[in-house]
Amino acid sequence: MPPKLGLVPDVPQARLRFPSNFLCNGARKLSLAAGGAALLAILIGAGFANMSSSGAPTSLETSVVRWTALGFIVLGAIAYAIGGRIERERGRREGADV
Repeated sequence: MPPKLGLVPDVPQARLRFPSNFLCNGARKLSLAAGGAALLAILIGAGFANMSSSGAPTSLETSVVRWTALGFIVLGAIAYAIGGRIERERGRREGADV
């Protein structure tokens, strides 16, 4: 009997991987969320320009948005690097067990 679609025969569940690098562990998911938060900070900053009476955000609003977005980008990069190390170590452990 041929295997049903969607099933992988004779492959242990521990060996199956997510197809996306961003969903492989918690640190990589954090990096994806941090990137989304940085984009959201930039969009909120654009909203400040619309709400301002002069049509331009104040220097305080600009610097808050800039540093918030930069902080989230740095957090995302660090989390992505940590996630890569976690994934590399996991691959070494699984390779030794097989």
